[in-house]
Amino acid sequence: MQLLRTLSLLFILLLTLAMPAQAQDAPNADGVILPQYPGGIQALTAFFSRHMKYPAYCKEHYIEGRVIVSLIVEADGTVQHTEVLRSAHPLLDAEALRIIGYIPRWTPGTLDGKPVRVQFQQPVTFFIPNKVIAHRGLWNAKGSAQNSLAALSKADEAKVYGSEFDVQLTADGVAVVNHDATIFGLRIEDNHDATIFGLRIEDTPYAQLRKLRLVNGEQLPTLEQYLKHAKKLKNNTRLILEIKPHRSADNERRCVDEVLRLVNKYGLEERTDYISFSKEICRMLPARTPQDTQVAYLGGDLTPQQVADMHLTGIDYSKDVLRQHPEWIDQARQLRLTVNVWTVDSDEDLRYFINRDVDFITTNRPVEAMQLAQ
Repeated sequence: MQLLRTLSLLFILLLTLAMPAQAQDAPNADGVILPQYPGGIQALTAFFSRHMKYPAYCKEHYIEGRVIVSLIVEADGTVQHTEVLRSAHPLLDAEALRIIGYIPRWTPGTLDGKPVRVQFQQPVTFFIPNKVIAHRGLWNAKGSAQNSLAALSKADEAKVYGSEFDVQLTADGVAVVNHDATIFGLRIEDNHDATIFGLRIEDTPYAQLRKLRLVNGEQLPTLEQYLKHAKKLKNNTRLILEIKPHRSADNERRCVDEVLRLVNKYGLEERTDYISFSKEICRMLPARTPQDTQVAYLGGDLTPQQVADMHLTGIDYSKDVLRQHPEWIDQARQLRLTVNVWTVDSDEDLRYFINRDVDFITTNRPVEAMQLAQ
């Protein structure tokens, strides 16, 4: 019911926006008073809550989108002549037509006091709230490790919406998958190799790092190995690629260049979303990625309006920031920004953000979060 409520409210919002700006009981530029649903917006919201059904296949595979439907409210108030003008997915198209065609009679539009036909082009948005992202993959399962190939595989097997991972560049330009600048939570000097004593990934050639092993025995993966592995996965879990800040603007540019080259090489542009704490990295990405690519800012120090002004698609803020600024969730929605919250692990925090209908929840407990979200 939570899903249906959310979908209905979104539909009503779009329905209102699709109409001319004047009040519905006032004539438009052609002198036509627009049709009205009996009982108004609240009644129409209740109708969609009762009758809208998100297609099971689309829900399971996280298929969303906007369907544009042409419809006519006839002079007798019936809705007729529905047609999809822009498709999102055949199943979503069919549900949009079904639910619109099932609408009861409206109070018809009028011109000079006489009922007339009125045509609309109506967007219908299908949206699944509370999509779960596995933080550094599903790493706390047997045989797994943070940012490992196994963690990505296990997230895909669990049908998690997305798997987050971290990328940074070595001194010789190899993109590697690791969170900390000093190797999976340990300083490089703790690996007992004098040739890399005290060096950061950014300062270290890949040849000196490739001998390192994750806690599950895997080799420290390169981004190329990670993306090649992602291509083989069955369920197409989305890749939530965090580009780590680097100490120089030139290294950040080089890292972005290499990331985009490899994502393009493996044909994963449509399956990859980008996040970063670096404002400069975020500013580079919109102009260099395909239209509709998701790019979100992680820092938590910008308002949704400031993020929108950077031409990004979303905010990706910590749970503490969004609890301190809950109004930013609604502001982001009004600006058509997505909202991701990290890292949400306790049941209490999960329930809080699920009830806020955020777009994404990043967590170290993806399986449990998915169960709560359902």
